Amino acid sequence: MADPILWERLNNINVEELSKRVGVKLAEKGVYELDVLNRTYQIDSNHQKILQSGKEISKEMDEHCSTAFIMYLLEAKDVTPTGEWVSPLDLPFGAQFFRGPHAVPVNRIISRFGNAQQDFDNVCQNLGGKAIEFAYTAYGFNVFKQLPMAALLWVEDDEFPARVSLLVDRTAHLHLQLDALLGALMILEDALLNSISN
Repeated sequence: MADPILWERLNNINVEELSKRVGVKLAEKGVYELDVLNRTYQIDSNHQKILQSGKEISKEMDEHCSTAFIMYLLEAKDVTPTGEWVSPLDLPFGAQFFRGPHAVPVNRIISRFGNAQQDFDNVCQNLGGKAIEFAYTAYGFNVFKQLPMAALLWVEDDEFPARVSLLVDRTAHLHLQLDALLGALMILEDALLNSISN
């Protein structure tokens, strides 16, 4: 759950400046709408909660991801992405932060898609992903407007185990502090794991 101080800051933000900077829509006073991975989220600063399509997000997602939503609204810069993909570990201080309990969240994605490339392709396309040339198969996403991310899959074969990498644009740290960026990576993880493969 996000710090109440963050909610208070969001309550006092300049709505016109916020809309121009990050492209958020104002659903009603104090309620902001963000389209993320073909899902619509409402960030409700009046009641200090986040909803997806009108329903409160899960307790697990609230715990890990709510700060990412709010910090993006508060801190994201009007900076154009470079188009250069990097590991979160390659960002300033990333190697120190993204380890142990803060590791980039790939293990559950590997378990789900390590032997299921077609399912991975279908899910990524359903989430609005665009194919990019990495790994066996890979997709780029605009998780937030100024925060592109990519998911790369190497399927298991006779020689090597399955592997997944999540990448970010070189500018990611300009928009989110690393703890909030981890939350954004978890938003992508949640979308990959909970979307239906058609």
